[in-house]
Amino acid sequence: MNNMDKKTAIQLEQLRQLYSGNSVPLVSSAALAGILAFMQRNVISSTVVVSWFALIALIMFSRAIINFAYHRSSTDTEAKTHVWLLRFRLGILTAGLAWGASGFLLFPANDPQN
Repeated sequence: MNNMDKKTAIQLEQLRQLYSGNSVPLVSSAALAGILAFMQRNVISSTVVVSWFALIALIMFSRAIINFAYHRSSTDTEAKTHVWLLRFRLGILTAGLAWGASGFLLFPANDPQN
């Protein structure tokens, strides 16, 4: 087994582990987004809260579709492994950006209680 085959095998196993444990974080993230949106509905403009929650829901739905598609596909080649890793990473990045935006959008500056 040469060096490239080892790297591909390691990435393939990492990919399997990432996607196998991806369902619970998707569900919990959506549930926490719903709770946060519900709690901030009286403090922040409803347009902002609904828009942010819709964005989170869209991202979680997209990640769920990618997760489902991964489990239905075969990832035995190096090119496919890189594509699936890229999709996973982009999903995580967009979710992180949306959750990070909640710190600016959903918490008023002059109201430390909320």
